[in-house]
Amino acid sequence: GWLNAGRPRREAGRIAFRIALRGRLLDLAEAIARFAAALTEAAARERDTLMPDYTYLRVAQPTTAGHWLLSFAYPALRDGERALADFEATNRSPAGAGGVNGSRYPLDRERLAALLGFAAPIEHTRDAMWQTDGFAEAAWHAALAATGADRFAEDVEIFGSDEFGLLAIGDELCRASALMPQKRNPYALVVLRGGARTLLGRATGVLATQQTPSGRTDNLLYAYGEVAGAVELATKLLNLAAKTAETLTINRERAER
Repeated sequence: GWLNAGRPRREAGRIAFRIALRGRLLDLAEAIARFAAALTEAAARERDTLMPDYTYLRVAQPTTAGHWLLSFAYPALRDGERALADFEATNRSPAGAGGVNGSRYPLDRERLAALLGFAAPIEHTRDAMWQTDGFAEAAWHAALAATGADRFAEDVEIFGSDEFGLLAIGDELCRASALMPQKRNPYALVVLRGGARTLLGRATGVLATQQTPSGRTDNLLYAYGEVAGAVELATKLLNLAAKTAETLTINRERAER
């Protein structure tokens, strides 16, 4: 019965949220790494495949399919760095911080952090209990990673259209039209586009709820569900983007012509 002695009710929620979020951030980092790896492997395979490069959707300079693919891999690597930085920020313990200014009970915050699997306690007790900026960053970084996947999907849809015919994605990522069964609709790309836009709205909402006086619950009340949900959705989208890159084939004759 003494487990919560000297500790406020909200502390358990703050701790549980960080434990849940850090696992999700590692899942996101893994999905981003899969996407970057798939792009890199495809780029290596197509390093000598000639194709035109476009700016403003107008033919610009000659390039290779490998060079074009790597232009999405490098941003993905930066997305991975951001996800790991978010994990490091989340992996710090608010335990023993009290409501705002600690506790008169002799709580060992270093030991509490270690027992809960955190790297270290958050130094300032009031900041430990009420900070939200890191969570808003995680939501935005999730949206940014999904936006990178969306940019890839946008190009793939254009270059895979009948008018271009430069590439195709796996059959398992497409579906036929009910009315026109000869059509091969790249349905995964629709999911990537819509998901990226959904995350942009979520991240904006999380940031908007941070505009409160200090020591208020409304910002965290919404962050709990929205941030975790944003990271989960981004993970699904990055895995889908990775599958798209893994199944991508280039029409080499058409691209060279």
